[in-house]
Amino acid sequence: MPFILRKIRKARWHGSDVLDWLLPNDVQADSLLDLSTKDNQLSVYIVEDDRFNLDRILAALAGNCDFISNIDYALIPAEVLTRIEIKTAETKGETSDEEVNIAHRDLIELSASQILELAKSISATGERARLTAKKVAELIERSIAEGFIDQTRLKLSAPEMAKLKLAQPTNVELAADAEEKGKTE
Repeated sequence: MPFILRKIRKARWHGSDVLDWLLPNDVQADSLLDLSTKDNQLSVYIVEDDRFNLDRILAALAGNCDFISNIDYALIPAEVLTRIEIKTAETKGETSDEEVNIAHRDLIELSASQILELAKSISATGERARLTAKKVAELIERSIAEGFIDQTRLKLSAPEMAKLKLAQPTNVELAADAEEKGKTE
């Protein structure tokens, strides 16, 4: 069964084990900020059941940020959406990785009670994790090297791009590119 991925802020998802004022099986109100909707829709990504595309999705999401930083995310089994009766729509994502864009979904026609149930599911059975900024940079570098991410479509600032360890083209590759351009002109 595939998973649903939503980017979150991990500190907003502490439970009663950390917050003594929070009742068991409840979620802190700040958690709902990570499930903020627009036009009663919420953007998510489908992660394959073997998690083969997880790193690729995270790299693409990180590439949409201005800065390389930690990324927190939650994974829940896709079957949770069926239980809560949440409808989905296939909508193309807006990352620099076209394959990841295909894995994008919008949760649509959402009610407040569905959002609350989704928050409770993330809190109770979801997997919440954090990638360090170093790991995020490595994922972006790998996605660029493997040709998944179009480097020109990254939203990272110039100083952040400079931090990435990207392969530089060799003189042979540069000469071949120049020759190819000469043929097309």
